[in-house]
Amino acid sequence: MARRIKTRLALRRADRLVTVSQDARRQLSDIFRYPAESITVISEGPDPIFRPLIDESEAANIRNRFQLPPDVPLILYVGGISPHKNLQGLLRALESVPGSWHLVLVGDYQNDSFWGCYSELVALLGDIGLSARVTFTGFVTDEELLHFYNASAMLVLPSMSEGFGLPLVEAMACGVPVVASRVGGLASTVSDGRTGYLIPWRCPEPFAEKIELLLRNEPLRRALGRAAVEHMRSYSWSAVSARLCRLYGELLEEAAVTSVAGD
Repeated sequence: MARRIKTRLALRRADRLVTVSQDARRQLSDIFRYPAESITVISEGPDPIFRPLIDESEAANIRNRFQLPPDVPLILYVGGISPHKNLQGLLRALESVPGSWHLVLVGDYQNDSFWGCYSELVALLGDIGLSARVTFTGFVTDEELLHFYNASAMLVLPSMSEGFGLPLVEAMACGVPVVASRVGGLASTVSDGRTGYLIPWRCPEPFAEKIELLLRNEPLRRALGRAAVEHMRSYSWSAVSARLCRLYGELLEEAAVTSVAGD
């Protein structure tokens, strides 16, 4: 109750709200009945550590450290191990993906305070016979995550809902193509067909098709990865901070005009 009161007071005093995606903007407007024209979208950006690496020896090192198969394409997921991330749907999609591959699920499943579903995923893996082809890493550092991105053939993010999807911009900044749900902030971050593919999250077959396409077509993966790095230039923190500074300038000008008008 106290949190709701504080939120309402903050909204009443705010001249502008800032959020990370058009979908988050819509939700804020709908839930709090706040005018959409007073909500500005300024996206997040990847940490500068996330970049393409030339030295491929680190990819072998990260595989050894986490006991991953040495010569198998890695499919990477990064995020929470929670039901709304639709990892069950991802596993169902991978049932039909032929050839060699190994799924790496990066996320702190041991200390996930937001409704984790790790035990359910482990049970499902046993039921569908994929336990040996999936690794849960638990928490990893940014340095380790950098090497996971660079060692992977693609990032998959099959979420039912996402406000932004920071792993997408991190992966694309590393030159990694993505296969993601066409929802929320994911849909506005991925350039469909150019930096990766957007799929309705309820449809495991198209997810499987795009994952298989990227697994068997290395030239396509490389082309999408190059486009992804270029796409991420507008998501750098310098670009993001410049947009925020412009917003502050606009608000200061509005305040000055209001003050003069009041005099």
